[in-house]
Amino acid sequence: MNVRDMPAADSLQLIDAIMEHCRLSFRSDVRLAVHPFVSRDALFIGLGSLADQSSRVTMRFRPEEFAPQLSGKPVRIIDIDSFEVIVPDANGNITVPLRAVEGKMLMVTPR
Repeated sequence: MNVRDMPAADSLQLIDAIMEHCRLSFRSDVRLAVHPFVSRDALFIGLGSLADQSSRVTMRFRPEEFAPQLSGKPVRIIDIDSFEVIVPDANGNITVPLRAVEGKMLMVTPR
C-alpha cells in the first residue's frame, strides 16, 4: 500500500508509532501541525491549525526529546506572539490560545 492511499485513521496511528519509536512525545487535545526546530540553544515549536474556530489548546511535550541540550535544565516557555511566559500546570501541561486557521510559535529556552 502506498502511504498516500492510506486511510486517515491509519496514517494517524503510523505518525504516533514513528514519534514513539523516535522517542519524541508531543500530545495535545486537538490535532495540530507541529514543526519543531532548534536555533542556538533554543527549541522553537511551530503550531498550525486549520480549525474553523479559535480555541485554547492544551499540550504536553518534553523539550529535551527535541533538543538534547535542554536535558536536565529548567526551561522557560515563551509565546512568541504575545511574549508571555507560559507556566506549565502541576501535570506539566501548557495551554495556549490558538486562533482559527492560524499558527503560533513557542520558544523554549534554558532559564
